[in-house]
Amino acid sequence: MKRRIAFGVLTILWVGMIFWHSAQDAAVSSDMSGGLLEWLGLPISERFLRKTAHFMLFAVLGVLLSGTLCAGKLPIGWILLLALAAACADETIQSFPQGRSSEVRDVWLDFSGSVTGLGAFAAVRWLFIRKNFHCKSK
Repeated sequence: MKRRIAFGVLTILWVGMIFWHSAQDAAVSSDMSGGLLEWLGLPISERFLRKTAHFMLFAVLGVLLSGTLCAGKLPIGWILLLALAAACADETIQSFPQGRSSEVRDVWLDFSGSVTGLGAFAAVRWLFIRKNFHCKSK
């Protein structure tokens, strides 16, 4: 029960952070990306960095949702449904700030990040706990 609560709180905080970033207008978002590019010192485009960041943020969300819902023994379908809902909500939020846009392909990018996170959670669970990845109660 404690693990489920911990994962649940982390999941809510993580989604809040994702949505907060999406609510920033284009100038603020670009400044954040530019600062990160400068700090990283990598010769990559801001667009590539932003798409990679979205994928990674949602991969972490996939791990957190997996931990939350598997601790409660719920079906994997709930993880996928909630991940897709979060991706849709994220892109909807991005349609409101000045200079930002919402794209269907970004929903799929975000969702694929969540699926990757779910896969990572399942792999770690299988490797280290040696149990099958079943979230349903028996």
